[in-house]
Amino acid sequence: LGGPRAPQLPVLDLAELAAAWMRVAPLCVPPKPVAIIPETPTVEEELERLSGTLRRVTALEFSRYLGNKSNLARMAAAFLALLELWHREQVTVWQRALFDEIIIAWREEKPCG
Repeated sequence: LGGPRAPQLPVLDLAELAAAWMRVAPLCVPPKPVAIIPETPTVEEELERLSGTLRRVTALEFSRYLGNKSNLARMAAAFLALLELWHREQVTVWQRALFDEIIIAWREEKPCG
């Protein structure tokens, strides 16, 4: 059609290409994967943390205690810690309505009886 001609490509030998690849391939080894394991507190650690927090405030919403960056493992540990504190009668726990926010308050004294 009258336009410029495509440049002539050199003829490549398959054996030379394979040999070149064998020299370069070891340089392209991907790094070994690294496992990133999020820090998961134990129930005992959450028990101490929740107790300390509740001693400093009048009452606290459970979701506020957890914050917005909690993972499922921390939520479970914190909930088990809450149940343990309730079992020990160290906290009062209530909700304003069914399925509403869980509110927690520290008890200063263990009730009589």
